[in-house]
Amino acid sequence: MPSRPFPSPLGSLSPFPRRLGLALLDARQSLASATWVNEGNGVFSTQINLADPHTPGGTGSNTTYFGVWHGSEFLDWIVGGADIAANLSTLAAEEAGFAVNVSGSTEQDIRSDASTTGPFDLFVKLPGGGDPTGQALFCSDKASHGFFNGQTVRKARMIGAFSKDSLGVSDYGDPATFVDCEVIGAGGHAWVGPALLTRHAAIGEPRSGMFDAAHGRASGAAVNFYSPQFNSDMGLTIDGLTAKNFAKAVYAHGSGNQCYRKVFVSGLVTIDNCRSGFDEDAVGAGLLPVYSAGILSDAELRVTAIDNMFKCAGVWEFLGGGRIDTTANPVTNTTNLVTFAGANSHLTLKDTVIAGGAANSLSYKNQLCVRSTGSVFNAPTLVLDNVRDESDNDKRFLWVRWPSDVTVEQSHLVLKGGTVLKDLADQAGRTNFPASITVEAGCTFGFGNRTGPELEAALTAAGVPHYISRDTTIVGVDGLVLSAPGWSH
Repeated sequence: MPSRPFPSPLGSLSPFPRRLGLALLDARQSLASATWVNEGNGVFSTQINLADPHTPGGTGSNTTYFGVWHGSEFLDWIVGGADIAANLSTLAAEEAGFAVNVSGSTEQDIRSDASTTGPFDLFVKLPGGGDPTGQALFCSDKASHGFFNGQTVRKARMIGAFSKDSLGVSDYGDPATFVDCEVIGAGGHAWVGPALLTRHAAIGEPRSGMFDAAHGRASGAAVNFYSPQFNSDMGLTIDGLTAKNFAKAVYAHGSGNQCYRKVFVSGLVTIDNCRSGFDEDAVGAGLLPVYSAGILSDAELRVTAIDNMFKCAGVWEFLGGGRIDTTANPVTNTTNLVTFAGANSHLTLKDTVIAGGAANSLSYKNQLCVRSTGSVFNAPTLVLDNVRDESDNDKRFLWVRWPSDVTVEQSHLVLKGGTVLKDLADQAGRTNFPASITVEAGCTFGFGNRTGPELEAALTAAGVPHYISRDTTIVGVDGLVLSAPGWSH
């Protein structure tokens, strides 16, 4: 596979102005003065050592995320062969990339080699098969950028750490502050722990063999608000964020009742090519969500190529508007606007456009709302206030249909503020209704190709509590109006 351009500085990938004069915290080593051996077919080799021991964790999350950069490009890591020789044969046939092994070992992947120390043999093929001697070539060297307990970091670009956690804190009661900073090239988490973020940016790079690498994503989070302790009075802030190419953009997890108080989100939040946007681990009965008082956001959202926008275990309010475009990746089976994952979960989304990114089929759905089985003990509530589904009709957002487990479907739905949706049932006559439904005047939606009176009758027959204003527009599965405002029984 070809190498990928590395945006440094972020430029058009970031909503922030091009930032000059950033201090560089570089965890890589330069290979400009390395001695290279021509192995043929455009492949060159050299021997290296790393400043820190690597972690031979296989393709589990706690492992080494080795990387090689050619100037502004990140090279693909060739793995998966029977041995290192097989990987080199693959590398010789590629346009560009690299392979690495412990010197003297036939193990094809250093992550699966028991040795934690070098030296290592690094094999590189540059675009065009050129000689790397003297070129701007870098590879991983240090495991982490360090710990920033209670510190303030301004205008810094951090690049190239190879551990699961690129940077974080060791004292989880003492949040770090980052202002106008960038974390580049993380293969796992770009940040771990409590933090106060202002105009923060992170771009991940996939490592072959790891989770989500096939989708061009690092396997961790741009921001991981992990908590191993009870910080019930601690608030966290995000005032402007860019997150690109991660499994999760903003993630939180702990264990038991270990948590933070609340997250306040403002500024402009740009998310691109992430499996999930704001993601909080599911919690069991009697336990607090990681954000015990939820999330309050007045940030504008600009989201593209997202699989699951919200995974919510508490009470979240996103009131700043914006646009959410789900992925067009046909490999992903479903995309969800929100997955509820906790007792009494509640999400309000306001002034936002949503758009489905792939055509619906029997195996692909854009879903408005789902629940994590076994983690929700009271029906959650989804409130859409002036939300517009601008998908093509065959890509529209649907209410989930899992007839084998009807409890998964039971969430409350509230439409208000002129919300415009399409028919929420994938086929006519479906009865996968919400736990209750409230639709205020000025809204547009449909369910199962029914007219307004037919829908009310079906809800009544199913015992579903409902209020649907007569000043609504009811549409069918083909998008045509079935009942215009003013309809009656």
